[in-house]
Amino acid sequence: MIRIALPSEMFYEAIRNPILSAVLETQAKVCGEGIIRDFWLCTDEQGRPAGRICRKGTAFWGCCDNPSAAEEMAAFFRTMGGSCLEVDTEIGRALGSEKQQNFPVLAARVVLCPSALRGADIRIYPPGDPAWIKALIEIHRRCGLFARPQELDSLYSELHLRARRNAAAGALLFDAQGELASCAAISALGERTAMIGYVCTLPKKRGNRYASHLVAELARFSLSLGRLPALSCQPELSPMYRKLGFMPTGDTLTILEAF
Repeated sequence: MIRIALPSEMFYEAIRNPILSAVLETQAKVCGEGIIRDFWLCTDEQGRPAGRICRKGTAFWGCCDNPSAAEEMAAFFRTMGGSCLEVDTEIGRALGSEKQQNFPVLAARVVLCPSALRGADIRIYPPGDPAWIKALIEIHRRCGLFARPQELDSLYSELHLRARRNAAAGALLFDAQGELASCAAISALGERTAMIGYVCTLPKKRGNRYASHLVAELARFSLSLGRLPALSCQPELSPMYRKLGFMPTGDTLTILEAF
């Protein structure tokens, strides 16, 4: 059964997909007066939690914590429809859409050190400090990663909200000349897991493994907070992250647009 849920019901021990767990818990942290998120809980026949769902506008996230709930949750998403859907392997398989994209999920319990970084300065901005967000947005803008200015505005607002609610953190790298070169973020900080994303290096600064160093530092920072660092990526990038200690979890992040 799928029923409307309170934000507090997004927090419980089951972790099948570390990324979606972090995202759902982060959405629960940031909602409140004037900040609308809708939540649903899928339960089994004994009333125990089996899956979690969040909606922000026309975007949905879903995590099937019990594989038996996958078909019911897939049917729910087909009925609701929306602009973007991010779910785990089980739900993605139940949806069976040819349009969906699947990205491997990796997590690191031990972080390996990349090659020495000379002359550069990495700055970590902990949860509660949004000072890194403007620089991250600027790097993404200069790299042309968002088609419309409104997308950057929306990202800025969302990350700023998450950072102020202690649900996001950031990292910036400045090169030997003191110039901003690369960025990354813990874009969703759950109770037990942390999602690393928005990794980007300016074109003229690439080839120095700046991104690898930022990801490694954020992974160490996540572990220091007692959270398992996780990320999803294009399959061809998995070897790079494996060199940092990230290993496949066996799950995927399935993304479907205009479902």
